[in-house]
Amino acid sequence: MKNVSGYEAISFLSKNYCGETWLAKRDGSEYLITELNAQHVIAGQIPAIKTLASSIHHSNICEFVELLETETGFFAIYRACKGRILAELIRTNGPLSQDRVIRISTQINAALAYMHKRMLIHGSLSPENILIDESSSDAVNLLNPLLNKAINNQGLDNSLLAYQSPEQLYGSAAEAQTDFYALGLCTQYMLTGNHAFDAGSPNMRQAICGSGLDQNKLMTLNPNLRNLIVHLTALDPSKRLASSEGLYSKLVGIENNVPPVPAPENKPAPQIIPIPQPVPPLEQTQNQNPFGSPAIKSSLFSKIPKWMLAAIPIVLIGILGVIIVPKLLKKTPAFIPQEIPGMAFVQGGSFIMGDDFNLGTEGGKPTHTVSLSPFYIGMSEVTQADWERVMGYNPSKWRDPNRPVESISWYEAITYCDKLSILEGLTPCYNSALWSTGRRSNSNQISINYGADGYRLPTEAEWEFAARGGTNDIPSRFAGGDNHLEFAWTESNSGGRTSVVKMLKPNELGIYDMSGNVWEWCWDWYAPYDNESLNDPLGPPRGNLRTLRGGSYIYNSGLCLVSFRSYRAPSAAFENIGFRVCRSLGSSSSKSYTNQADAHNEIRRLTTLWNDAHNNRDINAFTPLYGSNVLFYGEYLSPSQCTGNKDLVLNSSYDYFEQNLRNIEIIDKENGRIRVNFDKDVKADDLQASYPSYLEFADQNGSWKIVRESDRVTDRNLGIPSD
Repeated sequence: MKNVSGYEAISFLSKNYCGETWLAKRDGSEYLITELNAQHVIAGQIPAIKTLASSIHHSNICEFVELLETETGFFAIYRACKGRILAELIRTNGPLSQDRVIRISTQINAALAYMHKRMLIHGSLSPENILIDESSSDAVNLLNPLLNKAINNQGLDNSLLAYQSPEQLYGSAAEAQTDFYALGLCTQYMLTGNHAFDAGSPNMRQAICGSGLDQNKLMTLNPNLRNLIVHLTALDPSKRLASSEGLYSKLVGIENNVPPVPAPENKPAPQIIPIPQPVPPLEQTQNQNPFGSPAIKSSLFSKIPKWMLAAIPIVLIGILGVIIVPKLLKKTPAFIPQEIPGMAFVQGGSFIMGDDFNLGTEGGKPTHTVSLSPFYIGMSEVTQADWERVMGYNPSKWRDPNRPVESISWYEAITYCDKLSILEGLTPCYNSALWSTGRRSNSNQISINYGADGYRLPTEAEWEFAARGGTNDIPSRFAGGDNHLEFAWTESNSGGRTSVVKMLKPNELGIYDMSGNVWEWCWDWYAPYDNESLNDPLGPPRGNLRTLRGGSYIYNSGLCLVSFRSYRAPSAAFENIGFRVCRSLGSSSSKSYTNQADAHNEIRRLTTLWNDAHNNRDINAFTPLYGSNVLFYGEYLSPSQCTGNKDLVLNSSYDYFEQNLRNIEIIDKENGRIRVNFDKDVKADDLQASYPSYLEFADQNGSWKIVRESDRVTDRNLGIPSD
C-alpha cells in the first residue's frame, strides 16, 4: 500500500485476519488503515459494516473514520491511536507480567462488553490488532471490529487463522463467546510469549477444532489464570464464559488471590456448534407482572368487601401523610449551609443511580439505590484561570481564561485539589504531595480522606446525583432537562472546541455544563455496577481505569446523558477532559455506645456465627451478617458478591475445609466501628495455614453488620493499611 484517496502510507504495522494494517498520514493527521484481504472480501457486507462501525464510540476501540472502496480494494480507516501492536511488543520484550496481563485483559474485556451490549461482535481479535500504549498505563485500543463479517476465511493462509475459534473454522457465525475464546488465546500469548497454535503447522486447523489448547503449555502459570484461560478457550462455545461481567469478576478475583475454581473439561467440539440462546434483558424480567393478568387482578378486587373499597381513599390519604410529606420535608436542609464562592450545596439524600430510562447507556445497569451525605460541588468546571492561579501553568489546547482547563490527567486534577486546599488553609483530601509532578503510572497508592474539609474530585455517585439536580423526582436525560441544546455543548453545537463556562442554562441546583463541554474526572475506579443499595460509595479500592462523566464537545449527545459512564487510564490527558471540584462538610463526630458490654457480646455472637458458617459450609448463613457495602479483601463488594466468593471457596474449590479462631480481641474504633482481631487456623484439603485476620462491624439501622473482612497478609500484598 502506498497512497489511497489522499492517505499516504508511512509504515507497516501488522498482518492479521482482516488484512494488512499501516500507519498513514493525510492533511497533517495520522491514521491507521487496514487493507482488507482482497481475494476474500464479501462485498455485500460492506454497507452494513460501515453503518455499524460508525456507531462504535469507546475509549478502548480505535475510532472509525470511513471504509473506502477503490479500484484496488477495500480500506478501513481509523484515527491513529498511541501504542505498539501487542504482537510486536511481545516479540521485542517477551512475556508480560501477570499484573500487566490482567490490566490489559480487563480493558479488552471492557471494549468487548460495550460491543456485546449492542449486539456487536469483534470477531477477529488477535495480538496483531491490539494496540498497547505503554506510556499510559498500558492503555488498550482494539482495531478492526466487525471486519470479520466481510472476510471469507475459506482458503486463507494458516498464519491468519491461529486466533479463529473452532466454530468460525466450521463456518458458523461469530458470537460473544467467540470473542472470549480469542481473548483467552491472547491472554495465554501475553503470559507465555508463545502462540497457542503453530501457524506453520499443516495440522493447525485440526488442532484448533480437535484437541484444542495444549494445557501443558499453561503449567507454569498462576493456577487461577490457567483455569481462566482453559475456561475461555473451551472447544464448545456453551462451555465458555457467558458474559463480560463474569470475566471481569474472575479477573478481579485473580488480582486479589481468590482460590482457583476447577476448569471445565476440554472435550472436542461437535461438528455442529451449539449456539446459546439469548437471555432475556434484565428490564423484561423486572417488568413482568407478578400478580398475573388484568383479569386475575379484577377478580381479586371483585372479592373485596364494599366497606373495604370505601376505605381505600382514607388509606391513600394516610399514605400521602406518612410517605410523601416526609419526603418533601427531607428536601429542607437540617441546617443553613455555609456559602462557598463558586460552589453549589447539595443536600444529601437517596436516588436511583444508573440508566433509569433504559437507554442502553454505557455501564448504566443495573440501576441501584444510593444514599449520600450533603456535599458541595463546583458550579462550573475548573477554568483555565482557576488552574493557572494554583498550578502556575496552562496545559489547555483551547486557550481562554474562562474556558475549562483540559488536557490534564487524573493525577494533575488531584494535585490541584490538594494545592488549592493548602492555599485556603484547609485539610488536603489526598496524599498527593507524593505526586506533585502530575502524571504517574500507579494511582492505587493514592488514598482519600473523605471526611477532610479540603477540595477533592466528586465520587461518581456524587457527580450523578448533582447532575440530576439532587433528586429523582423530575428525571431528565441531561443535566437540566431533556433538550441537550439548552444545557450541553456537544458535537452538534460546539463548533469543534470547548466553550466558555456558564454560557448555557444551569440545572435545578444552579450547576452548569455537567453535560457536555469536557469530560470530568471522578475519584472512582471504574467497575461494573451491582444492584445492591450503597451509602456514600467511594468505588473499588483498586483498579486500572478512573471514571469519567458528562461527555464532551466532540461527542454526540448520547454520551452526555447523566447516566453515561466512561473511563480512561489516570495518566491520560486529552483536550476534551477536565474536571470540577467537590467538598465534604467535614469529618463527623465519633459514635458513642450507651452499653459497650452489650455491643461487645453481640459482636462475639456474630463472629461465632461467621466462623460456624465456614465450617458448616452454610452459604445462606453469611447473607444476614454482611452490611450494604463491604471492603472484602481489598475490594468493595455487595453482600451477594461476598457470599458468592464464600461459595466459590467453600463449595467449589475444596473437598475439605475447616477453620478455628484463636486470640480473639475486640477493639472500639474512633469512627464508631468495632473491630475483631484473631488468629485464623485453616485446613483445606492437604493445605494448612495460620495467619492474623480481622472483621470490622458497623451499626447499620440498629444492627451490627460486617463492613470489612481481610487478613494482614492480603493487606500487605495489596499495599493497604490493615488498621
